Amino acid sequence: MRMRSLVGFLVAVAIAGCSAGGAGPDRGADGGGGPSRIGEETTVSVGETVNFSMYTHCGVESTNFNGRVWNAVQPLYSSPEKLGPPSGWDDPYQDGRLTLESRDRAVFAAVGERVVLTPSETGEPLRPCA
Repeated sequence: MRMRSLVGFLVAVAIAGCSAGGAGPDRGADGGGGPSRIGEETTVSVGETVNFSMYTHCGVESTNFNGRVWNAVQPLYSSPEKLGPPSGWDDPYQDGRLTLESRDRAVFAAVGERVVLTPSETGEPLRPCA
């Protein structure tokens, strides 16, 4: 029974690692360290721009900050046929700048690109990153 509980826990952690916060955990507003632990929060005030590391392993599509899941209005991928970060972007994280323009609109800027983010209407990422 104990082994089954451990396996269940490890599966839950693996799933959370690919889907929490949209497409994976962010590394916090300072962009430093490793992935944040589940439940850690990045807080950005309206009008504020912060250093931010976007999880890009499955593409630039979803993230989590201010206690909400945010989805890209137009996600960026390595190509129309292949999921992953766009050419020139780091994998699994891309450091950049996140600006909260209003309560319901943010922009992540990196590698000469700007990605507009809006809060998820369902509270879920565009899709789980597997």
